[in-house]
Amino acid sequence: RSIRPFDRATVSGWGKTSNSFETTDYSRSGAATPILRDLEVYIRSDDECKAELPEIHPGVHICAGGSLGKRKLF
Repeated sequence: RSIRPFDRATVSGWGKTSNSFETTDYSRSGAATPILRDLEVYIRSDDECKAELPEIHPGVHICAGGSLGKRKLF
C-alpha cells in the first residue's frame, strides 16, 4: 500500500526536542535527547508541501506533521 495524505505515521529518533539556541551545550539546549522518542503525525499532500517548501522532492521526501498555521515536519 502506498502512503497517502492524511494517513497516520509514526516518526522516531533522538533528534531535537526544542529550538533553543541560547547555549552551545547540546544537553541543555534541547538539541538532542538520549531517550528515543516517537510521535504520531499525519502525512501531508505533495502539493501542500511544495507550496510551503518549493525545494522538496516528492519522490524522495515524505511530508508529515504540523498543524494549521505551523511549519510541517519533513
